[in-house]
Amino acid sequence: MEEQRRQPPRLDVLRGLEEDVQRSVHERNRIAAVAPPAPQVEAQVADLGRLSAEAVQTQYEAAAKSVEDMGIAVKERIARIEGALRECDADMKLLAEAAAAIREKGKLVYAQIEEASALSKDIHKAAADFMVKAGVNGK
Repeated sequence: MEEQRRQPPRLDVLRGLEEDVQRSVHERNRIAAVAPPAPQVEAQVADLGRLSAEAVQTQYEAAAKSVEDMGIAVKERIARIEGALRECDADMKLLAEAAAAIREKGKLVYAQIEEASALSKDIHKAAADFMVKAGVNGK
């Protein structure tokens, strides 16, 4: 034992480290014996990447399909609006024709009133002339 005490302290430190390493190895072996095996993730990681890429592609495809559907809906609405515009144009033509007919009727009525007024004036003049000739004074 005296020889052990005479050894330099550095060897004691090395022996302590050696014992610590042996305890760690023993502890690791004990944990490894009771722990479940570590999963092999290399194949799963590659599969996860592929699945992620497929999911992203699916989402982009769905977005593109939605945009196409919106385009179809816009075209349908444009077609309905164009149809409504055609109907409005036809209605405006009918209104313009009705307005023209009303103007023509107004001109006709105006001419009839003017004619009736002129006839009435002529009748009054003829009656007045007749009364003068007949010697009747209407006043």
